[in-house]
Amino acid sequence: MQDRLTQVVKEYLREQGLDLIELKMTARKNGMSMRLLIDRPGNVTIQDCVTVHKELRWLLESDGLVQGRLNLEVSSPGPRRRLRVPQDLKRFTGEPVRLVLHEPVDGLYVVNGRLVQVDTDRIVVLDETQEIVVPMANIKRANLWR
Repeated sequence: MQDRLTQVVKEYLREQGLDLIELKMTARKNGMSMRLLIDRPGNVTIQDCVTVHKELRWLLESDGLVQGRLNLEVSSPGPRRRLRVPQDLKRFTGEPVRLVLHEPVDGLYVVNGRLVQVDTDRIVVLDETQEIVVPMANIKRANLWR
């Protein structure tokens, strides 16, 4: 059932020009709790979240995909969104980022700067004074830093 729910959610969001960043489903005593994190090129607006909430709730309930009560939460990643996969890093090249590293690079465990280059195995961040090259495998956490 969860696979079918996920498929319906992804198809609906794709039709709306939105991307699914995260989907968490939790069974509850009287139904289900579902949390969606959505995105699109540019920005997700509050109205986007409201529209998705109303339309998706109706779609899931009318198709009988949810038994009982559905607690649905829809939100956007926000201005300091986590960059989870290499495609996120490529998409936000040129933007300010904060990296938390496993091992220090140039004596730093935390790197703040503008993301200037993304390669398969490394990224380059320009801080106020220098370019810092960070191996992808050394990135513990990456966020936009707007």
